[in-house]
Amino acid sequence: MLPSTETKPSLEEISAILAKSKSAPHPPNLVPVCAEVKADLFTPTQAYLKVSKGAKLSFLYESAATTGTIGRHSFVGANPRKVLQSGPGYGLAADPLPQLEKELAQYRVATVPSLQLPPLTGGAIGYVAYDCVQYFEPKTKRPMQDPLKLPESFFMLYDTIVAFDHFFNVCKVITYLSVPDSISDLASAYAKARATIEELVALLEDEHIPLPDQRPVQPKEAGKSNIGKDGYEAHVTRLKKHIHRGDIIQGVPSHRISRPTDLHPFNIYRHLRTVNPSPYLFYIDCHDFSIIGASPELLVKEEAGRIITHPIAGTVKRTGDPEVDEQLAEQLRNSIKDRAEHVMLVDLARNDINRVCDPLSTRVDRLMVVEKFSHVQHLVSQVSGILRPGETRFTAFRSIFPAGTVSGAPKVRAMELIAELEGEKRGVYAGAVGYFGFSRAALDGSKIEDGGAMDTCIALRTMVWKDGVAYLQAGGGIVFDSDEEEEWIETLNKLGSNIRTIDQAERYYLTRQALEAGRRNGSAANMKLNISYPANGSQKLIEIEEDRKLRVFLDKKMGQEVPADSLGDEWKGYVVRITGGNDKQGFPMKQGVMLPTRVKLLLSDGHSCYRPRRTGERKRKSVRGCIVAQDLAVLALSIVKQGESDIPGLTDVVTPKRLGPKRATKIRKFFGLSKQDDVRKFVIRREVIPKKEGAKPYTKAPKIQRLVTPQRLQHKRHRLALKRRRAEASKDAATEYAQLLAKRVHEERDKKTEARKRRASSLRK
Repeated sequence: MLPSTETKPSLEEISAILAKSKSAPHPPNLVPVCAEVKADLFTPTQAYLKVSKGAKLSFLYESAATTGTIGRHSFVGANPRKVLQSGPGYGLAADPLPQLEKELAQYRVATVPSLQLPPLTGGAIGYVAYDCVQYFEPKTKRPMQDPLKLPESFFMLYDTIVAFDHFFNVCKVITYLSVPDSISDLASAYAKARATIEELVALLEDEHIPLPDQRPVQPKEAGKSNIGKDGYEAHVTRLKKHIHRGDIIQGVPSHRISRPTDLHPFNIYRHLRTVNPSPYLFYIDCHDFSIIGASPELLVKEEAGRIITHPIAGTVKRTGDPEVDEQLAEQLRNSIKDRAEHVMLVDLARNDINRVCDPLSTRVDRLMVVEKFSHVQHLVSQVSGILRPGETRFTAFRSIFPAGTVSGAPKVRAMELIAELEGEKRGVYAGAVGYFGFSRAALDGSKIEDGGAMDTCIALRTMVWKDGVAYLQAGGGIVFDSDEEEEWIETLNKLGSNIRTIDQAERYYLTRQALEAGRRNGSAANMKLNISYPANGSQKLIEIEEDRKLRVFLDKKMGQEVPADSLGDEWKGYVVRITGGNDKQGFPMKQGVMLPTRVKLLLSDGHSCYRPRRTGERKRKSVRGCIVAQDLAVLALSIVKQGESDIPGLTDVVTPKRLGPKRATKIRKFFGLSKQDDVRKFVIRREVIPKKEGAKPYTKAPKIQRLVTPQRLQHKRHRLALKRRRAEASKDAATEYAQLLAKRVHEERDKKTEARKRRASSLRK
């Protein structure tokens, strides 16, 4: 054992705990043993690569908040004690939950008061495929094709886990001591548990990181849908007919995209966790296939005695512009279709919860809150309840599975129609991925204190990698007024992050291969950086011949800000913005946005991607794409934050430029100022030579850069007050004129009435 680690609990403490529960009706047969190490020198990804080296089965389970920040816990495991799987060709073709419940019921974990353990310390980690619903609701069973031939459920039973606590920045290595029949064998069992921990701690603190075996990457064809746009729109049309007939209120059809790739599945996951940070991030290596996912939606969770589920319905994209995103979010909140669909799913979740929970305890904790993810925004609610006596986490799972988000309502009839339409097993998609922990015995062994932890998510934004092909699947909720084409586009938006992940990862490894080939052939990276410094109008052209210095810019778009520390020691602390560039043919970079299946260049109105051509000449491009890659000859950069030292010929020039940053926040960022610094001292001014003879020269800040001061605010308030008074005076004048006009109209009407009366009176005489 390394000196920095300490194993808890001690052998004496374990002996005391077991002595208390020796003759109890539910004595524990497992005792958690834990060692804690600092996690500041390795990440969960590095830990997974170290722990899973040579293992056929392993997993990495992480979380990121909706803001993109990392969640509190990450879990790593390899070489499970046992594997439970079901489905045709995989043993039991029946409900997998009784088998799983029976297996976990054999283990009772002792309560150790001195240990502060994470939610997952051991148990079953894996998935339940969507197709298991045929065992929960037999009416939904239909003859289905099985193109992927995956198990209908797959769980790995772990008694040793590496858990990261990012709040305290520590890593806990947890294993279980199997309580022996004889107390005399307790010391050897404890020594065995310590040896397991020692081995894992040594692996974690080893500096060597075994990378995945990545074979050469070749460009592949774009992903292909199993039914295509026409097929999906036909499914939408048929479901709308059933909705109009009153068979269902909503249905959720889906389609699967097959994307061949040479990427190692874990390298796909490494890019996915950065492209699409989500509440549930997971990589499960099942030996013959791998599950890679970034799911936004909780299916069912047990927390502090409550069963929790998160209905999600209503989706809009994210643009990268906070103001536009907020406008789209407001449209989503006010969308009648999305609100109606969401309320229906909340009611469905309440019904599912009430089947196993006390109805008086069921509540809607959150209703229709907009949560932002990396590429989309969703309407999210939370429903929870307390289990009734006699119900377990497994009955709760069975009651809620599958989520109404991926099936429809009424759930059973919607699933029947989906099975008839799709005709293929969905597999992992729309199923559940997560864990079921061991049960915990009371301190004295008198009872089972809790039924064990449970946390599962819906398998959305999830890929199945098998035999060099990544399978991606997505669907959308169909209601009576759904538009076929819009529903197809929504599925592409949902698939966008996963498609982009594979494309980005392939570009990364293709670039690396090109650089390595260049080194083998005796050539090196060669790119010029045209760096400008807006503070003084100077610019400098430097040539880079080391590819390691350029990696930080690769796969970035125009407008992105990048730390420049990799360019050299003198660039420490500098931040630059990518402002453009030209490839080796002279074609310029353009602004662009990443769509689910392609890159869209943002060109000015009337500007074609192709240059004019002569008669008979083939089309030739006039612009380059929007992504920085190795084919650039010159990359244009602009300094947005100054570093610790001056750059000769760039930032050490004393001649000020005419204009500079306008806003105080921009000036602070530009010069690296704190809130305590006086921004006015850093305003870039120009010297004015008076025309009058003998007058003193003075400096003047350009009008565009004059800062907001108390005097300017007073002038602005005065102008607004004048404007307000003028508006009120104009309004009063308009009101007075309207009253006068009404009075005159009334008088004219009275005159005409009086004249008619006089004429009528004269006629009667």
